[in-house]
Amino acid sequence: MRSRRERREPPSKPGLQAMKARNRSLLVASFRSMKKAALIWGELMAHGKATGRRRSALSMIVAAIAQSNSCIVVTDNERDFQRIDIINPHRATVI
Repeated sequence: MRSRRERREPPSKPGLQAMKARNRSLLVASFRSMKKAALIWGELMAHGKATGRRRSALSMIVAAIAQSNSCIVVTDNERDFQRIDIINPHRATVI
């Protein structure tokens, strides 16, 4: 009977290299997405400060991620998301 260590085969070099390449490309894609969301977040926060109405940093993170992925935020918190496209499920309308 073989020991557990003997039965395991290390990943083949081509398979391992392909896995590393895929992981690198996913990391680069997610970094680009995060960078885009971060820039949008900065714009939202700066706009809030410039208009004299400071915005919640966490709410603007949600809004920035949604905008960077071409999505609409679904929330009933209209106060924190003023001037941002949202759907209020209690009103069932796009604001």
